[in-house]
Amino acid sequence: MKEEKLYYSAPYLRSTEAEIVKIDGNHVFFDKTVFYPEGGGQRGDSGTFDGLRITDTVKIDGCSAHVFSDTSSLYVGKKGCLSLDWEIRYRAMQMHSAQHLISSVLYNAFGIRTLAVHLSDGFVTIETDREIISEDEIEKVEDECASIIREGRKIFRKEMSREEASAYPIRRSIKVDGDDISLVFIDGVDVVPCGGVHVASTCEIKEISYDKSEIIRNHVRLYFFVSEKAVSMRRVEHSVIKSLCSILSSPLEKLVCESERRRDEAEAMKKTIKSLESRLALSALESNKGKKIVYTALDLDCFINHLEKSNDEFFIINGERFIYKGRDEVFLTLKSRGVLKGGGRNGFYQGKVINLKELSSLEKDL
Repeated sequence: MKEEKLYYSAPYLRSTEAEIVKIDGNHVFFDKTVFYPEGGGQRGDSGTFDGLRITDTVKIDGCSAHVFSDTSSLYVGKKGCLSLDWEIRYRAMQMHSAQHLISSVLYNAFGIRTLAVHLSDGFVTIETDREIISEDEIEKVEDECASIIREGRKIFRKEMSREEASAYPIRRSIKVDGDDISLVFIDGVDVVPCGGVHVASTCEIKEISYDKSEIIRNHVRLYFFVSEKAVSMRRVEHSVIKSLCSILSSPLEKLVCESERRRDEAEAMKKTIKSLESRLALSALESNKGKKIVYTALDLDCFINHLEKSNDEFFIINGERFIYKGRDEVFLTLKSRGVLKGGGRNGFYQGKVINLKELSSLEKDL
């Protein structure tokens, strides 16, 4: 089955008149199409055919299989208008082109190879062959990408034989079978085998900004924001930093130091409060010797260390929560009667008070 692949010959074409040549379940094939089928990390296109929704496009036997949720009104020979969800498609072209650019700069500048990629709506992830990539290297990658974007280098595709392709300084090996090879060029920067669709110039990528990295299978995975997402995240970060400067009454250049100082103060205060609460808990136990039930507004955790050292029997209650240090048979009896719910072992239990009134009435019998 022959198919005119307009997504290659005219990647900016948003719609076309086409005729159905085959229907296989919910997969519909046309004599020509602007819909790119999923592959190479790039999502399959979505859109409509005469108003009917196309949810995805996949490759079957080298052709674009357009995925419909309902094909009951379709038939072989039917003609109509194939129309792309253009904004989604164009972002995919930007993402794919950005990935080529980032991968080429990583390799050209530092010999870092790309092992795997993931293209999403607004960001690109690249798994590299390196265990460590320094912040300085990442900044240089950002700077070089920005320079190439400003230069507006041409991005174009060429089909050729495998022998012809082997004459080019391609960044990675050809992985497809057969003699028909598609190479994608970033003029003067990169040559790589690729079957995806791309923008025509690096200036259409607009902006690339580094987000974060993580280690996957002992390899560094890099995350980059691209195009409008990069712009919006830059603005969000600027707004957050501006707000923090205002909240902390600190100039930008001292923001980190001021944040660290406030953090250290807060941690010291937490330790002081924890120490005071522990002393209050101990005081509550000492002043209530002889009583079996102690009511408190303190966090129950404040009592645990003191109870472990004490030989006395106590119910410590805060609202509906309790800690009990005492005899196993007492807890199990109260639990079986539905007074308490919880668990523990070796004379130390915690949980929820179900019937506080009954527990209070039983205090003298505990």
